[in-house]
Amino acid sequence: FLIQIVAHAHDRKIEEEHRSKLQEVASLLRAGDMRLVRPSPSDETIKQQKILCPSAIPSLVSSLENRKYLIRTRGLAVEVLQLCTTDNPENRQTIAENMEGKYEAFTNLIRDALNELDHPSSKSSGQEEILHAIGNTAEAIWILTFSNARNHDGFLEVGVIDVLSEVVMNCKSGICSRAVMWSAAALQNLAASYCHSDSGRCQWKWDYKSDGTREKLRLSSRTPLDVDSQNVREEIASNVDLLEKLADITCSGPVSGSSKDFIIWPSKGEINSDDEYSTSIIPWSSAGLFKNLALGGPEIRQVLQKDLDLINCLCRMRKSPDWLEELKAKSAMYNLGVNFDDDKCYLDEAMNEEDEQIKE
Repeated sequence: FLIQIVAHAHDRKIEEEHRSKLQEVASLLRAGDMRLVRPSPSDETIKQQKILCPSAIPSLVSSLENRKYLIRTRGLAVEVLQLCTTDNPENRQTIAENMEGKYEAFTNLIRDALNELDHPSSKSSGQEEILHAIGNTAEAIWILTFSNARNHDGFLEVGVIDVLSEVVMNCKSGICSRAVMWSAAALQNLAASYCHSDSGRCQWKWDYKSDGTREKLRLSSRTPLDVDSQNVREEIASNVDLLEKLADITCSGPVSGSSKDFIIWPSKGEINSDDEYSTSIIPWSSAGLFKNLALGGPEIRQVLQKDLDLINCLCRMRKSPDWLEELKAKSAMYNLGVNFDDDKCYLDEAMNEEDEQIKE
């Protein structure tokens, strides 16, 4: 028994040293960039990605897989993985090659963290580390999924939609804001289609009738399809409770006033601060998910269009002073076929005709 205790202590000491090294690497990669949402890395992060990441990725995957490690250790490993892949498709592909058959490591980490949130030992300081682990994992799924078919399919095979949906639905408001934000954002990228283009994004365009009303939303021939996520859109859209939750989150936005006011803007928020617990950081991600769900065809659009509260909320959000909310809301309205001017938003007659075609 004493030998087991000593061995356990030795293992924990090795893990502590490993965790210290992970923290050091994460700090080097972040390079002082504490933005909550980082659509592109800093020059220093790009430099460190080239130096640190290629050789480190296999060991990071091993650390993430190891369920004997504490959640905070696995959470740090996944944080380094996502820092390695931000706007770096080469590292994203290297991670995909090392993750073959191992994507369950991501969903296991989220499930283990959610379970530990309800455990008495997880309160106080431990709770913060657990929440960071969920947020880091969801953020990693968000960026790893982007324009990478292997990662996209690998996550779907291990039930990632159910796991992320559980975070959105059941993680407590406030303390889970960052975790919910990145879970909705990850669902957003899983529901997106990706195309053969420089950015990996697709161009969607409406065909118009002679009277100027919309007729059909189609993919531009200039961006041929690489990854089709119609199955994801249909699965998410079939979850009525999840759609209602996402609509409620969207309608809790947009932010208002100056970014210097007490209301935290998602594009101005910082990690490792109270900004992570503000509910105002979440709505951009749910609006972005609706943007991609609207690509799912007339049946899904009809369901979303019937929620007039959601349409009105997106209409308000298009005027948000925060660029993240503004961009996602305007894109969602375009894909849904919602017209807008300075004063109001409205569906045109083509949407009603689309509904009639569905009934037929």
